Amino acid sequence: MMGTALIRRVPDIGETFEDGEPPFRHGFRVSSWLKRSKRQHGLARDVGPDNCKLVFCLRDEAEYVSASGVCGIIRRVEDVVITGRVSWSEEWIQESRSRAIRLVGQIIW
Repeated sequence: MMGTALIRRVPDIGETFEDGEPPFRHGFRVSSWLKRSKRQHGLARDVGPDNCKLVFCLRDEAEYVSASGVCGIIRRVEDVVITGRVSWSEEWIQESRSRAIRLVGQIIW
C-alpha cells in the first residue's frame, strides 16, 4: 500500500485557518502573500516566523501569508492548514484579492 502525501498549496485570499494553542487558539483569514526579500532595505525590519525581511508578492511566489483575525499574523505557507473560507460574496473576495495584488513589491517596514 502506498502512502498518501499531504499536498500543501498556497492559501487564497479569504481562506481561513487557525493558529495558537488552546485557550489562545484563534481563527484567521488570509489577506495577502509574502516572500523573502532578496534586496537589503535599510529601514525594513525583520518580521515573520523566520525573522527576515519580507516583500508582498503574487500567490504563486508566496512563501508566507499574512492574515487578519483578533490581530494580524504572518505564517509560513507550509504551516497553514486551511479550515474554510469567509462567507463573503465573490465580489468582495475579488476586491480583497485585488487589494493584495496592489501591494506586490512593497516591503514590510
